[in-house]
Amino acid sequence: NPKCELAPDVINNSWGGGSGSNWYQANVDAWRAAGIIPVFANGNAGPNCGTANSPGDYKNVIGVGAVGVDDKLASFSSRGPTKDGRVKPDVSAPGNQVRSAWRTGNNAY
Repeated sequence: NPKCELAPDVINNSWGGGSGSNWYQANVDAWRAAGIIPVFANGNAGPNCGTANSPGDYKNVIGVGAVGVDDKLASFSSRGPTKDGRVKPDVSAPGNQVRSAWRTGNNAY
C-alpha cells in the first residue's frame, strides 16, 4: 500500500550506459507514469558530437551536461545529437572545478 503522496517529484541520477541503450527505459517509463521527472547526467564521453549516453539521451528525461568555471561546455561532457537526431543535453550545470567539501580519509564522508 504505497503512500503516493510521499513519492518524489524529481529523481536526479548520475549513472548510465552506452549511447542508444534501452536498459533503463522500463524504469524511466514507470517513473514518468507516476508523475516523476527523471533527470540524468548526459555522460562523460565528450568532446565529440553524438556521445550522449543513456538514459540521459532518452526522450522522456532531462539530460544534463557539464559546464566549467568559464560557463562553456566541459570538454568531457557528452553531447548530441542522439541516435535519432535529437539535441542533448537539455540543460547544462556546473560540473567541473566546482568548489565543494572533500573527504579527508577513507572513513570520512
